[in-house]
This record gives sequence, C-alpha cells and structure tokens, in this order.
Amino acid sequence: MADDAVWQGAVAVVRDGDGRLLMVLQGEPGQVPRWSLPGGGREPGEDFGACCRREVLEETGLEVSLGPEVWVKRTQDANRSGSVEVHCFLAQVVGGQVQVRDPDGLIHDIAWQSRGEIAGLPLCYPEDLPALLGFAAPVDG
Repeated sequence: MADDAVWQGAVAVVRDGDGRLLMVLQGEPGQVPRWSLPGGGREPGEDFGACCRREVLEETGLEVSLGPEVWVKRTQDANRSGSVEVHCFLAQVVGGQVQVRDPDGLIHDIAWQSRGEIAGLPLCYPEDLPALLGFAAPVDG
C-alpha cells in the first residue's frame, strides 16, 4: 500500500434473539487469533453495503440484510502504510448456516458472544470494546 493510501472495508453488527453478537476469531499464520466483527476489505467498484454482505457470507456462511450504518471508523494503522476506513452496519440474518467459509483461511472460529463474554475476549481492535458492549444486550442469560 502506498504511503497515505486508505484501506477501506466494512463490518457487520449481527445480533441473535438473545442479543449476542456474531464474532469471528481470526489471525494470520504465526499470529495469536483475536476476535472481531465479521467483515473485510472492499473490492474495486463495490459499495460498502455490498462489501459488508459479501464479507459476512464469505466468513460465516450467513446471508444478511443490512440496516443502518452505525459508525465509520477512520484511523492510522500501524500494520499498514496509510489509513483505514471501516464502515459498520447493523445487520440481520436472512439465510444460511454458520460455518467457516473464509477463502483467505484466516478465520479460526465463529461464535455468538454475550456482552459478558465480549468484555473478556482478546480483540483484534481493543478500541472497539465500548461500541461492541453497546451493541450487545445489556443483560447476559
């Protein structure tokens, strides 16, 4: 990536009937896997919503319909030469079955995580913890 280039992608906040969030455990070979919302990089010509739906399907096997965009995260990334722009959408499952289908081989597990569980997870992006806790149901079990 060239200096000052912007990596763009999208993630989904998907809740089940108990208010748990769909999370993926991911990591490259040699890295300790960490948890995040399902999502990934935008392809050329793809809008952020299409990116979000495609990435959720690719990573989790679930088809989702998108609700509103709830935040846009823009930050410098120490692992990339440039900045990162991630669009986050609320989403609802409309089909499919949970299964690791990641074509990049970076997803190790998929799980519905409660608010209490999320608070104790090793996260890919620890700065997102307050937002994740805000999206999860306030009471576990």
